[in-house]
Amino acid sequence: MRTGATNLHAFMLSAMILASITAMPGCKEKKAAQPVAQPTGTSAPAPKFDPSTKEGKPREIIAYMPGARDPFKSLLKTGKDIDLQKKERRSGVPPLEGFDIASLKVIGIVLSPSGNMAMITTPDGKGFTVREGAKIGINNGRIVKIQPDKIQVTEMIANYRGEVSPQTAYMELRKEEER
Repeated sequence: MRTGATNLHAFMLSAMILASITAMPGCKEKKAAQPVAQPTGTSAPAPKFDPSTKEGKPREIIAYMPGARDPFKSLLKTGKDIDLQKKERRSGVPPLEGFDIASLKVIGIVLSPSGNMAMITTPDGKGFTVREGAKIGINNGRIVKIQPDKIQVTEMIANYRGEVSPQTAYMELRKEEER
């Protein structure tokens, strides 16, 4: 009686013999390779490849209208676009309207009966004094109220459909450690 290991060896041996028989080439005589005849004399030149045509058909030219939306660009703003917009200052506008309000810092607030004021610094380190009603931020924001610990700003924000609606944001006074 055979053991399990002997059965396994017999099976493996028969599988290898079967594989080698099917993999062997036929027993036919091998013929020597025939030399390829070289063209002689004058023959027609080989056609040149023309990238402007495909199989003899002229290539279709696709052009986009200048100023039209790029069809390959996403309709939604990506996080990369938003971060870039926050860091870079828009040119040709007043300094506080050239930065996103998230990149501005409130470093001081003065409460006064004649009107509250706040000190704001831009990412490039310049300081500005603002009052209620001042324009601020890249989204046409306006300072609505200056409170003892924060500034209330109303901005016009566009959603993914392009519809613009007012949204309230708060700029908090930075603590001494955060400056």
